[in-house]
Amino acid sequence: MIAAAHPDRSGDSPASVISHPGLGVSAAIGGRELRLGRSDFAVAGRRISSDYDDAVLLADDTGPMAAFRCPSDCASTRAPRSTR
Repeated sequence: MIAAAHPDRSGDSPASVISHPGLGVSAAIGGRELRLGRSDFAVAGRRISSDYDDAVLLADDTGPMAAFRCPSDCASTRAPRSTR
């Protein structure tokens, strides 16, 4: 997914892929550090608009490249209703 965000470097393989539990994943692609995950993690602590608070971001050192949001009902923790 991270590699797909940078199609002009399709020959570059992700390197130094690191999972950051509860935050996201980072990888170097073509010498460029990319982060996918919580907004505060993805932008490496830089201040950004609060519009991104509920988004999963793909970012590099220059800032967000893409934002992904889930419809409000997809993250529901409610148990499924019984069909009885």
